[in-house]
Amino acid sequence: MLRKLKASIRAFLRKTPYKIIRAADYNRFEAIEETLRALKRRGYAPKVVADGGANVGSFSLLADEIFGPNLKIHMFDPQPACAPALESLATTKRVCVSRCSDEREERRKRAFCG
Repeated sequence: MLRKLKASIRAFLRKTPYKIIRAADYNRFEAIEETLRALKRRGYAPKVVADGGANVGSFSLLADEIFGPNLKIHMFDPQPACAPALESLATTKRVCVSRCSDEREERRKRAFCG
């Protein structure tokens, strides 16, 4: 009974854009890229992307690559260790980095836009 159910679900999903993947094969960055590209194919063209917990800006770089030069990017991350990598990405006025730390020193240098 379970085999028939699984076979029916697989047959149904083959007719859709969805995939079944095993957890061991799962790469969330590939899934994010695939999702952003699918949104673009469907006509989605955001004017602004907010990358909360930007870390080193991987998501922002991917969004920029996919959605292009009219996109404004705001990256937020509280970790002082991530600031140099993020600030190096803020080379144009359309990319902005905001530090979210509560430390006094960080508050003085809270935002950096290219």
